[in-house]
Amino acid sequence: MSFLKRIGSMRKTSYSLSKRGESSTPYDNKSNIHCLVLLLDGTLLTCDVDKQSSGQVLLDRVFMHLGLHEKDYFGLAYKADGGVTRWLDATKAIVKQLKGHSPQFDFRVRFYVPEPSYLHEELSRYLFVLQIRKDILANRLPCSFESAATLGSYIIQAELRDYDPEEHSQGYISQIKMFPNQTKDLEGRIAELHLGLQSRAATEMDVLFLSHARRLDFYGVELFPCLDPGGTHVALGITSSGITVFQNMLIVKVHLWSNVTKITYKRKKFFLEQLSEQ
Repeated sequence: MSFLKRIGSMRKTSYSLSKRGESSTPYDNKSNIHCLVLLLDGTLLTCDVDKQSSGQVLLDRVFMHLGLHEKDYFGLAYKADGGVTRWLDATKAIVKQLKGHSPQFDFRVRFYVPEPSYLHEELSRYLFVLQIRKDILANRLPCSFESAATLGSYIIQAELRDYDPEEHSQGYISQIKMFPNQTKDLEGRIAELHLGLQSRAATEMDVLFLSHARRLDFYGVELFPCLDPGGTHVALGITSSGITVFQNMLIVKVHLWSNVTKITYKRKKFFLEQLSEQ
């Protein structure tokens, strides 16, 4: 089953969809902004909003289009100066945030849940699955061979359903690109695991997918390169459990939120105060 069919069956309200760049200008007249939003299923949503509109107006348009109720986990990202990705602030005017940049946005998961049970709606879980799949393909969420095979089998069962030798010929796994390094060995292992998922529903596969993905080290982590007090190159990752320090893509320290008492910064320096370790 395609992304569009699965997500399309859940939508309640539609706005016009178009291709990026279809409009002659993002500012069609003196009062409107022509915004393009790339959704997680790969389609583009076109929204015309008033120039004075806050980010919340555009967010509400997207949420209404999707029929999404669990809104707090999602947001709209855009490219700012220097190609830096920023989140659209719901409380501020869109034009003031864009500062002349093109009004093109990516609809994305902003806050990753630590447990799939936190998500009560099927649509929310499916959107999380789509986001994680994008993270994996972009190599932002690396995983071992066996984890990749497990996740891949859930994707195949959800999208292609039960294995059918008449419908699924040799090499059928390759029709869906799931991993940046999708080797024949990996596809073979996915096919083996797929055979054991007969009669399992797509919604069940979403839950299993999220349950496995959340245990990956880089799940929901956005890395910020920096130097530690000793001058060593490390990266900070902000997660639901705390601030994680990575070195050479390995976890070297976790500062749990329950131990953090104060966070401050001065110019380019970031200070973290926490309870003393017993």
